[in-house]
Amino acid sequence: MKSRFASLCIAAFAMRLDGAIRHGPGHRRDQHGRPGQPGPGLRWRHALLWSIGLASALLAGCGNFARLNQDLERLDQDRLHIRGAIESPGLPDAPVVLLYALDPEGRERYSYSAYGRPGEFEAWLLRQSGMLLAFSDLNRDFVLQADEPWGRIRWTGDPSLELTPTDRLVITLEPPGPERPQPMGLAESSVTAVSGLSQLQLGIVADLDDERFSRERAGEALWQPYEMVADELVGLCFLEPYDPGRIPVVFVHGMTGTPREFGALVDALDRTRFQPWMFYYPSGFPLDTLGLGLHQALETLHRQYGFDTAHLVAHSMGGLVSRRFIGACVRFDGCPWLNTFISLASPFGGMSSADWGIDYAPSTVPAWNDLSPSSAFLATLFAAPLPPDLSHHLFFAYRNTGVVNTTSSDGVVPLTSQLRPEAQAQAARLIGIDDTHTGILENPATLSAIKRILDL
Repeated sequence: MKSRFASLCIAAFAMRLDGAIRHGPGHRRDQHGRPGQPGPGLRWRHALLWSIGLASALLAGCGNFARLNQDLERLDQDRLHIRGAIESPGLPDAPVVLLYALDPEGRERYSYSAYGRPGEFEAWLLRQSGMLLAFSDLNRDFVLQADEPWGRIRWTGDPSLELTPTDRLVITLEPPGPERPQPMGLAESSVTAVSGLSQLQLGIVADLDDERFSRERAGEALWQPYEMVADELVGLCFLEPYDPGRIPVVFVHGMTGTPREFGALVDALDRTRFQPWMFYYPSGFPLDTLGLGLHQALETLHRQYGFDTAHLVAHSMGGLVSRRFIGACVRFDGCPWLNTFISLASPFGGMSSADWGIDYAPSTVPAWNDLSPSSAFLATLFAAPLPPDLSHHLFFAYRNTGVVNTTSSDGVVPLTSQLRPEAQAQAARLIGIDDTHTGILENPATLSAIKRILDL
């Protein structure tokens, strides 16, 4: 089986390489599936050099694409994305609303999601789920009390057949009463917060040298994202136990990145005032899923600890994940505790190189679809304004040391993408750093500027 896949992989690349050499990089297909014509000024030798490099990289990764296919199949088999609303007519808004996924009889609990108030929701369910139960957690103890309004919706039979992603579910919260027998209580210890990422590990203490943050693990997360979730490596990690006297600073890495890349920034933090948290995620997942996962993780931790302020620092693709998280805040609860968003060399306008992967690779990493400059994800990324009390400090890098790539960039992300007009319009400050895409994370000018921002 593996050898057959490798043969098909090589044959596919050979055909795609021929097309790449003929038509050059950066061209999308026309309505009939034919490559577009080369643009003005395109040099054939550059297209040839790029195509050979692409083919070499992709041929070396045929095994990765095989693993990716298997991983995506598991993902489709196990999960279902749903949308809906939690309504509470005539009832005061609760500070937290909990949405639980249960088995059809309500006996086994698979997951929960936390929301700051009733309203719209999005969730990822395990396909064996058969019931959703929501309630107003008035005393914030994750247990349904006798005086707390609740509602549920249940589907019977095989949920994978009877519930589809197009279904919009509405759960109505109603006060308890004699005519409404209370469902079974739900204990915090029996469930784990989820949002597409399946099980999120929250509050685990691990230092930056932990093996889970290795470069090898990060690379695997691109090709086997679901495997990373299954191994219980995904979530928000603390570098030390939670301290109510210090402000959380949440770090979000980029594609194939790890929390280790923030080592210099962590060292520069005033650890008497701030506590670093690390969002560690499989970078091959859809960015929408990752943004929602970050929202659920932080909303759950906020419910648990009740912190008043938090800051967000994101690098590269992590800036897109973070901006999607902020969009979820606007939709669901506002995240009034989020004070600062700092993005570092983020491709807010996408990456044309993602189009190459989509066009020429035998399988598409889900994140590539979202990174395409023409993606639906990017088209709506800045549709929602920032919350009124949240300031975005946009750092861009502009040192390009490449020999072949001479466009204005940081060596990876073009300046036109980092400085997308919609991102600039919403930013409180633009800060240029004379360094490369990864060098910005250790540049003294970056460290001092972030220190000044957080000290305000």
